[in-house]
Amino acid sequence: AGNGAIERVTDVPIYFTDQLVRRSPPLQKTADARSPRARMNRRLMAELDVAEGDRVRLRQGDGEAELAVAAEDGLPDHCIRVAAAHPSTAALGPMAGELAVEKISVKAVA
Repeated sequence: AGNGAIERVTDVPIYFTDQLVRRSPPLQKTADARSPRARMNRRLMAELDVAEGDRVRLRQGDGEAELAVAAEDGLPDHCIRVAAAHPSTAALGPMAGELAVEKISVKAVA
């Protein structure tokens, strides 16, 4: 968006696509079936004052989701990639649109 808004960029991970793969215990144990993250480039992470592993609340329309942050530097500025077709992101609604972002916690230091 040219107005500085943050836009949702969406994908549907391979093991979220249909009933059969979503119900397959072996497939759901793979790396491709991990819970979605709020993926953004490091410039946006700095702008939002979040680090990898921090948790954010994303709002899109009337829906919201809480996800961990992950860096993905290939994404354009002011875009957050959020997977669709997962129970944790289903409330966000459409696969594209403006997102409001709020930092809700910082990752634990080990």
